[in-house]
Amino acid sequence: MDESNSDKSTKKFVCEVCNFSANYQYVGDKPPKCKSVTLKEKMYIMNNPFSSNEENSFIALGSHCIYCNIAVCADSKCSFYYNGRFCLNCCSTYISEFPIEVQQEIRKKMNS
Repeated sequence: MDESNSDKSTKKFVCEVCNFSANYQYVGDKPPKCKSVTLKEKMYIMNNPFSSNEENSFIALGSHCIYCNIAVCADSKCSFYYNGRFCLNCCSTYISEFPIEVQQEIRKKMNS
């Protein structure tokens, strides 16, 4: 993932789990149009096409799994956030490394 890419060109984010794809304008944790926002992870960000207020409006598309590094969207069917983004496959593989409460939440997601 690019450290901080805010050039005007459009690139495509593709979730490697569900194949969701969308154009993004920035990768990082400080969306350029939202100076007061700092995300907890580096994410692929697109401008919000549904907002007339371009300043302070963005959509976080996804990130990379911190274990296997695949691109995953932020949908709960594809990834889980706990001190970092995990694909559900890695959640299953490394479930014993999570706290008990988090393990229970992961199991709920995987059974739904």
